[in-house]
Amino acid sequence: YIQIAVVDQKSGDPTKIILRDRITQFIVLAWLLSFLFLIYIV
Repeated sequence: YIQIAVVDQKSGDPTKIILRDRITQFIVLAWLLSFLFLIYIV
């Protein structure tokens, strides 16, 4: 988000940026999957 806001100068609502940016979506999804894996599988 900081890179998008500073480098691309497209600051705004973080929720809207998450809904548009594929890399941020992937990072959030990977974090959630790893969290669920650690809590329920391990």
